[in-house]
Amino acid sequence: MQRWHQRGSRRCSRFLQISYLCLTISLAAPVFLTELQTQDVPDGYPVSFDCVVIGKPAPAVKWYKDGKLLEENDHYMINEDQEGCHQLIITSVLPSDMGVYRCTAENSSGITATKAELRVDGQIHRGLHLHCYKQGRAVYLHSSPGGGSQYV
Repeated sequence: MQRWHQRGSRRCSRFLQISYLCLTISLAAPVFLTELQTQDVPDGYPVSFDCVVIGKPAPAVKWYKDGKLLEENDHYMINEDQEGCHQLIITSVLPSDMGVYRCTAENSSGITATKAELRVDGQIHRGLHLHCYKQGRAVYLHSSPGGGSQYV
C-alpha cells in the first residue's frame, strides 16, 4: 500500500504470511474379525465368549445380556488386549445365565455388533468346583477334585 503526502512521499508495505498444515487422518469403522459363537455349557462350569474387533480409532467395546449392559464383577470377567481381542468370561454358569449375549464396538466412524446364545445344560455336577483367577491377561481355571488345571 502506498500513501502520498503533500510534503513528499511515504511508502508503507505490509506482508501477509499464510501457513497451511495438512493432516491425513485415517478412520475406519469397527469390524469384527472373529464373532461370538453360540455355546452349550453345563451348569456350574465357566464359559468364555471371545471376539476380535478392529477399527480406527480403536473402538469402545461393551457387553450385554438380553439387552442389559454387563459390568465386571465376581460373576462376569471382561478382558481385552491391544490387538483387539475381547473376552467375556462367566466364572460359573447358572441357569439364569441362559440368553443372548451381544458385544458392541463403537468409534467415531460407526458401530457394529456380534451376538451369540448361551444355553445351559441343567445337569448338576456334584463334587466339581471351578475357580477362576484373573492374572494379567490370562485366566487361570482350577478344578477339583481329581481335575486338572489349565490356562485359558
